Amino acid sequence: MKILIPIMVFAPAIGAVLQILNPRPLFCRSVAIVAALASAVAAGILFYDIDPTMAGETPKFVVNWMKSYSIHFALGVDGLNLLPTVATALIFPFLIVSEWDRPSGRRGIHALLLILETAILGSLCSLDLFLLLFFFLMIPIPLYFLSSIWGDEGRESAAFRMISVSLVAGASLFFGILLIYHAVDPHTFLIDDLKGKLAGKSAEVFGMNFEMGQLAFGMIALGLALRAPLWPIHGWFRKLLLRVPTTVGVAAILGSYPVVLTVFTRIGFELFPETMNSHLDFWIGAGIANLIFGALALLQEKDLRGVLVSLSSLAVGFSMIGIGTGHQTGLVGSQFILFSSLIALAIWGFASEILRVRARTYVISELSGVLRTLPDLGSSTLIALACAIGIPGTAGFISISLLTIGSFNYHPGVVVTSLVVSVVVTGFIVQIFRQVFLGERSESRFPKLDIRERVLLFPLVGAILTVGFFPSPLVEIVRMTIARILNLGSAG
Repeated sequence: MKILIPIMVFAPAIGAVLQILNPRPLFCRSVAIVAALASAVAAGILFYDIDPTMAGETPKFVVNWMKSYSIHFALGVDGLNLLPTVATALIFPFLIVSEWDRPSGRRGIHALLLILETAILGSLCSLDLFLLLFFFLMIPIPLYFLSSIWGDEGRESAAFRMISVSLVAGASLFFGILLIYHAVDPHTFLIDDLKGKLAGKSAEVFGMNFEMGQLAFGMIALGLALRAPLWPIHGWFRKLLLRVPTTVGVAAILGSYPVVLTVFTRIGFELFPETMNSHLDFWIGAGIANLIFGALALLQEKDLRGVLVSLSSLAVGFSMIGIGTGHQTGLVGSQFILFSSLIALAIWGFASEILRVRARTYVISELSGVLRTLPDLGSSTLIALACAIGIPGTAGFISISLLTIGSFNYHPGVVVTSLVVSVVVTGFIVQIFRQVFLGERSESRFPKLDIRERVLLFPLVGAILTVGFFPSPLVEIVRMTIARILNLGSAG
């Protein structure tokens, strides 16, 4: 089963390379969708075969890459990265389908999306810090071209700002990883070999001694934070998403906070448990700040793409609160937030692009009464928004419920704050939905959804409802991994 992991990660990259062989549109589209589907099928088989009790060894693929420097090609799937990995592998085939009929540059955008998918899946599944750095630094490259070529006016400056921030983030992450590598003897980048070996370690930099948990983890956390829509350093993210098509925006979201929060949780609780537990208040505070900012930003959004930005900020806020509880249930809820928010944002992104094609605008005030002409689009979008705000019957409800249960163990005030923000956000979401879909003006000129557009929406809606009603298999896999990680930290 472990061979499925490199297949899942590298099938998209192979598909991107094959785009060079034949420029014919049908060949390029066929190769792109087959490569993306191969990755999705491999992820599905991994999920189906993984032991929910985590009694045995989790699927890992480890080979020597640069043996002399203890650098390994190590990929693995467990309960900590399973949900964002499955969500990413599930969404990318739909991103390929969404660009199926693009009149120009189709081969380029398909190849870039496939390379981006490999970079994201590699980052999520890396169990070697050097390999993680390799994939993490790869993510902004295809995203830069996707943004600077297929976007609105000002896209080049937004893409340049994104790549500039990414360079700083990569440098900070690299410095932190180097400190860890040199702190242990024998030197290694393997996360499994580093567990329990960094406690009490120090590093000398410019003649000054620093605790490894403060300096190395601080540099890693800074590098990760710069790549997420985390207030107040999220300006590049907002500027980027407001300049690109929403399909590219969904790809950018997949390469941001799911990767950042998964890596942050793994490195924090597996390598620096004492530092993580001593800063729980800070993680909670960062999460609450993001919730408040996301809610206030949502109130002022005038563009469908801006809703993607605000909902991403809210997802980061909820997930950070779950991490900050330091509690098993809160951390499970944090991982479920990643899954439910990604599926919901993907549907919103596809729906926004469908509306843009028909109305030639993303401006909310210029849309009205869409539900009368496109009831299937309206119902799909409604379910996605219900998932984003945690309505019962959706995956979002499971996420918010677990998060609330875990937060109560930390402090009831966190629960109250989260629920108040959720109520306010629900009101804002309802207003946006009313404006676009329930307005008095009927968009009778809009053609009905075709088969390709239905394919973009209905399977993802099915995933939201399926997980909402049958969450147990996913919950158990995530819970067992989180319990093992927390027990390891407490034992250390």
